[in-house]
Amino acid sequence: MTARRLAAALLVPALAACTGTDAAVIHIDGAVTGVRHLAIDLSTQNGKHADRVVAPAVEGDPIAFPRDVSLTFPASVTGYLLVHVEGLTGAITLAQGDGNAAIVKGGLTRVDVHLDPALPITPVDGFTSGDGL
Repeated sequence: MTARRLAAALLVPALAACTGTDAAVIHIDGAVTGVRHLAIDLSTQNGKHADRVVAPAVEGDPIAFPRDVSLTFPASVTGYLLVHVEGLTGAITLAQGDGNAAIVKGGLTRVDVHLDPALPITPVDGFTSGDGL
C-alpha cells in the first residue's frame, strides 16, 4: 500500500460526527521495523471525545517511518488533541508513542509522535501477566 493510500485510509471523521470539521496531521517517526498497520487513539484533555482509528494492514513492505497521517475531527472539539499511536504486526504491538498539540481552529493541527519499541512482558519470579495477579 502506498503512503498516499495509507493516509487516505486514515482520513476519517474522528472523535464524533458533527457539522463542520477541522484537520490534523500526525507526524509519526521512530527507528522501528516490521510495522504492518497503525492503531491511533485520539482524545481531548477533558476526555469528552475519544476514538480509535485502526488502519488496514499494508501489503508488501512494512510501513516506513517517518510517516504523516491526516484526519478530520468535528469543529466543536477544542483544547488539546491527545494522540497515542501503536505500530502493530498482527495483534503484536511492536512500538508505541504519544503526542499532543493545541487544536488550531480553522487551520491544520500538527501532532508529533515518536514511536519507541514496545517493552516485552517478561515473567517475574515464575509469574506472567496472565496468572491472575
